[in-house]
Amino acid sequence: ACFENVITVSATNTGATTIANFSNYGNGIIDIAAPGTSIFSSYLKGYNYAQVDGTSQATPQVAAAAAYILSVSPDLVKNKTKATVDTVTQILKDSATKSGYSNTTNFGAGLLNVEAAVKMAAPSATNNTELKAPTVSVGGAAVTKNQVIQNTDQISLSSTLGDVANGNIKIYYTTNGNTPTENSTLYTGAFTLPASGKKTIKAVAVYYGKKSKVTTATVNVNAYVT
Repeated sequence: ACFENVITVSATNTGATTIANFSNYGNGIIDIAAPGTSIFSSYLKGYNYAQVDGTSQATPQVAAAAAYILSVSPDLVKNKTKATVDTVTQILKDSATKSGYSNTTNFGAGLLNVEAAVKMAAPSATNNTELKAPTVSVGGAAVTKNQVIQNTDQISLSSTLGDVANGNIKIYYTTNGNTPTENSTLYTGAFTLPASGKKTIKAVAVYYGKKSKVTTATVNVNAYVT
């Protein structure tokens, strides 16, 4: 369960916020939990169906959710790398139900929430809504080409993707003209630039494997004069 590319699942008592007594658990080991008791399942004896307990009943639910995420996320399928596995795992974790399942040793990130995971993977009713290139703003207004600003002006970045909350979209930026990547500075709030003349801001929005076009904004930064 600790190997790379493995999603570790614990089993809960169905309909309850408790871990099943047979389940695996461990701090930093469990990624997510799923119901694992009284699961209606095919049953070998008599080639019939029965209500079965086990982590073997919990894990397939997470596997199915992961497959569902990929089915609505063409950008993830296209990559086929370890980053894809990491992204799917992160979607499952971020969308998990936290209330009542905060014990990370038992439940990891929380209880599997398939509906929330799919909506998170493909926002706006599971369509391929365009992730907008970031807007670079000063004083609430988008900057214009070669706009003159002061070194005290607060520069903000924003992006949209259908009905996704802006806080769930990550924006990476540079101020030296280089193309931004996920290793560039992560935007966490408004920032200023030193009074050093012309500066080129480049920014890209990222949402679980989906990337926007790169925004380029040039400004001329002057020193603030009282």
